[in-house]
Amino acid sequence: MSKESVTDGRGSAPRFAWMSFNKGDRIRFMRFNSSEIQTMKSTLSRSWSNLGIQVLPPTDQERDYYGAHEFKLRGYPWYESDNRGGVPARHLMCNIFEILYDLGWVVYAATDVIQGKDEKDTTVFRYQSPPLRNVPGLKFVNAPEEVINTASQAFSSKIQRQQWKTSETTYKIKFHGYPFSSDSDSAVLGREMAVHLLEILEQNGFTLYVSLNQTDVPHGEDNAGLGSDTWYCRKLNN
Repeated sequence: MSKESVTDGRGSAPRFAWMSFNKGDRIRFMRFNSSEIQTMKSTLSRSWSNLGIQVLPPTDQERDYYGAHEFKLRGYPWYESDNRGGVPARHLMCNIFEILYDLGWVVYAATDVIQGKDEKDTTVFRYQSPPLRNVPGLKFVNAPEEVINTASQAFSSKIQRQQWKTSETTYKIKFHGYPFSSDSDSAVLGREMAVHLLEILEQNGFTLYVSLNQTDVPHGEDNAGLGSDTWYCRKLNN
């Protein structure tokens, strides 16, 4: 095994961070930078407020807790009896996961590290370049023709051009614009396309095995250092 460090896709040591739920109304973030913490603050305020529950005044809503950044929410979101069966808290978590994913943070593990009455699971995140960002299309490598044909038909109205590459082992689809860019007005469309692609794979007997960010855009080019994920798929058992 190589002793070289695994990198986050941009030539630096891997970054890990964690989030935990504490007591009945606390959420803590550790190892996120100040900009990411501010984004989380905005997300908490917006998401929780939309559910009819306000975040506490600034003097009470956040603090440094032994190095972790802690937010205190009004009510008791982690208690189902005080939180409409826990549904609003689940909506809140969907928003948190979505924003962190767009920032490049993907879930690495969720584990019950600390045993205690008011302790919940700790979610560990690993940083990677934001997936599919500024990618204008898709490449299918060694994919069955039925998968390619189904995808081509499903996305036909969005395709600018498509063709076989590399001695007919790679099929490339170029879309109009950049549907997978988080800066684009079509960011929702990009997510919907990604989910639709997963459905196409399942319908044709394949499932996602692992998503890896293993390439970078060369320095000097637009979006240098922002590689895109490769989806490796496996054939489902009959």
